[in-house]
Amino acid sequence: MTSPVGVVAVPGDNSRLYVIDQTGQIWVIENGVRNPQPFLDVSDRIIALSEGYDERGLLGLAFHPQFSSNSRFYVYYTAPPGAGGPMEGEMWDNRSRISEFTASSPTSADAGSERIVLEVDQPQSNHEGGTIAFGPDGYLYISIGDGGNANDVGPGHVQDWYDVNAGGNGQDNFANLLGNILRRDVDGAAPYEVPGSNPFVGEDG
Repeated sequence: MTSPVGVVAVPGDNSRLYVIDQTGQIWVIENGVRNPQPFLDVSDRIIALSEGYDERGLLGLAFHPQFSSNSRFYVYYTAPPGAGGPMEGEMWDNRSRISEFTASSPTSADAGSERIVLEVDQPQSNHEGGTIAFGPDGYLYISIGDGGNANDVGPGHVQDWYDVNAGGNGQDNFANLLGNILRRDVDGAAPYEVPGSNPFVGEDG
């Protein structure tokens, strides 16, 4: 593996471990041995990574609580950016993407089954977040990056409310989705539903 960033097991089944490799592969470990072929490879869908150091790539994996019956799982990776940028003359760096896939077997996923659940433009290449997990409520929790950049200022950041720092998406819950823990119902209408008990339902922003 190149840069393993996490390890996950299927709910209720610890016979296999699934290792998230930042370069785009999910590897299966059975009986202490890594399978020769990856469970899933999205290296052709992530943004090109810097060889020496990078905070982008394949960052998260979560198996649906009913994976044993529906074969669904979710990944978080950074895709190439969309058009435009956070302001005139500035381009987006990448796009955080959360996608659903279907497994063909416990050791192989159908790469062509991708269904994009959520995409969020990111202005910088760092502070990408990435951990995703299902809570006991059955909802998917997404730790999404705050936009990056030194001191959390610059294009793509909102003006902050304290004097020490001029910006920061993590301190603003209404301007955008960056720097937050998002909670989504992936079992509702596509691409997802916002749970009615989320704290800002019915609020502006």
